[in-house]
This record gives sequence, C-alpha cells and structure tokens, in this order.
Amino acid sequence: MEWHESDPLMLDGWHEFNRIKWGVRPLRLRFGADDGAGARLDAVLYLDRRGRVFQPEENPYIPVAFHPDLTNPACRVEGQWLRLAEQLAVEMRRLGTANSIDLPVDVVDGRPWLWAGFHVEVKYTYVIDLPFHPERMEKAARSIARKALRAGYRCERTGRLADAHACLTATGSRKGFRLSVSLRDLQLLRDLLGDECLRVYICYSSSGEPAAANVVLYRPGGMAVGWVGGIASAHLSSGAAQLLRVACLTDLAAAGATAINLAGANIPGVALAKSQFGGRLTPYLSVDGCGLKSVAHWLMNWWHPTHAPGMAAPAGRRVGRALRQSAS
Repeated sequence: MEWHESDPLMLDGWHEFNRIKWGVRPLRLRFGADDGAGARLDAVLYLDRRGRVFQPEENPYIPVAFHPDLTNPACRVEGQWLRLAEQLAVEMRRLGTANSIDLPVDVVDGRPWLWAGFHVEVKYTYVIDLPFHPERMEKAARSIARKALRAGYRCERTGRLADAHACLTATGSRKGFRLSVSLRDLQLLRDLLGDECLRVYICYSSSGEPAAANVVLYRPGGMAVGWVGGIASAHLSSGAAQLLRVACLTDLAAAGATAINLAGANIPGVALAKSQFGGRLTPYLSVDGCGLKSVAHWLMNWWHPTHAPGMAAPAGRRVGRALRQSAS
C-alpha cells in the first residue's frame, strides 16, 4: 500500500468543525505498541448521539493512517496492517455504525472489515498527481479553458467566501439538491483551519462576477482533497470551471501538494466532469455494518471463524491573489 501522510482530514480543526456542524463526537484512536515503537494505525471516528460510528455529510472519508514498521521485511508489512486494521474494524463493530463509512484511497485491503462482518463496497474517485501537466487534459477541456482566458476570465485564491458560496449554491439549485454547507460554515471552517489549509479558489468573469469556485482541504506536503465546488449557471459553458481547475492544481503544486483527491466520481455526470483533467481513476472502499446482510455475515463468521492463522480474535484576510493561469 502507498500511504499519503499529512491528510487534511486528520487536522484538529476539521474534527472541531464536524463536532460543531454535525453534533458528532470525534474519537481519536491509535493501535500499536504503547511505547510508540513499531507499526501503528491512527484513525478518527465520529460518534453520533447514540455512540455509533457516523460519517457526516460532506466528509469524503474517515481518516485512517497506517504507519508501517519498515525495519521489518516487506512481507511482514501486510501482517502489520491486518493486525492493526482488524482492531479498528472490531472497534467499529463494537460501537455500531449509523451509515456507510468511506475509507481513504490508501486503504486497498478491506479484509479486516469483511472479517468483522461489514459489507465492503468499492467506489471510485479521481486522483491527480502533482505537479500538474495540462497536456494530460482532454483536448476539448484545454480548448475551452483557453477560450475562457481569451474572454477575460481570471482566477484567484481568495478570502471572498461569499463569492464561493454563491457558486456552490448555484450548482445545488441547478442540480436540485440542498447544499449542506452554509456561508457561516465556510467562515467557521476558515477560522478553524486557516487560509493555508482551507484554500478557496474562484474564477471571475471579465466583469468581476464569480463564475466558478473550488474549495480545497490541504495539509502542507500531502494529498489535497477537492472538497466542494460549483459554477454559476450563466457561466456553465464558458470554460471557467476548466480554467479554475488548472489554476488550482498549479497553485497546489507550488505549495508542495503531492496530489489531489477529487472526492468521488460515482455519479455519471460528476465522473464525466472530473475525468477531463487526466487524473487516475482510483478505487476506494466503503464499509457498511448496519444492514441485515452485514449482521448475518458477522454471525456466520462468529460461528465459523475465517480468520487467517496467527490473527488476533475479533473483539482577513486577504482578498484575492492572482494565480498563474494557463490552459496550454
């Protein structure tokens, strides 16, 4: 497994935002030796009022970070993962789950959850490695981005949250869903994370109207998460969205980001829009422990254990900074 350190969803400010916004209790877990030596696994679960594991809305996944002991032979790293991840899965089973829980793209081995009686489903997202190479974009996407540039559109990383929220709201209204992120939420999250970790990008038209917005979670040196985005209806076919994405990726690369997770590509229209930037289609796992099928599976495993030999038994901001803009 390839593990990306510096997950922005591990930031205390993100946990506090979820606590305030959704009324959940963050539960920080660490599995491994008490003295910190050897492999360890860190995770943050959110508990609802009934003490069940819950994934709040607009959370791309629940953060899980595996730190292998690389002094051991490579063949034993898998064993380290299974031993530690199984403890997490069993703890989730003990607490119970209120909804499906998505795991980070780094978690490619879902067997600990299968063995703990969860139903494991594969979902997909796009991951774009940085630095970004515009030539990997679809030709049509590059062309329309250049068209926006010629029309006078310009991109900024900005503190104008109201402009960003207007673009997010426009997309929600057009698609027929209620946006669960309010302007006040954006302001709260910026207060908790700061401008470097909550990066707001906006593309403005030549007349200064906000045309498209991307809001990105980022922890220096790691993989960024494309959290939410939107585009104003009047600028749908202007190329503003494509121009903004390029500017966003260029800025993240300059800030030291290694990649960006576009946070889901499981709806046809959304997948099509995200695919045009040449990212890697990347699977991730979603585990569900609250269905009857999962309960029956767990009972079957409990009656006829299928664990591998040797496994443990289950138990002011600024207002605007011009960005380099290119669509070539």
